[in-house]
Amino acid sequence: MNLYEIKDVRTGQLLDPAVSMSLQEVADRLHCSKQLVSNSYHGNYAIEGKYKLKQVDVTIKKTDTIWIDWELWRNWLLKLCGK
Repeated sequence: MNLYEIKDVRTGQLLDPAVSMSLQEVADRLHCSKQLVSNSYHGNYAIEGKYKLKQVDVTIKKTDTIWIDWELWRNWLLKLCGK
């Protein structure tokens, strides 16, 4: 699941600067369908001519090499804690 921020096109300000939302949460906040939100993001157009989405978080694939580093550090930390 990806997380998004909503930006007001006219003011250039984020609607909730401290909050990142899922597509469903964005749809609920803007009172529109999840499909409209998804299409506006992928089509790079503003919802109702007012709001644009910016993806702020991505899903890491299970096959990504970062998990090897994660596992090494996790095991080191568990040994350090005596578990």
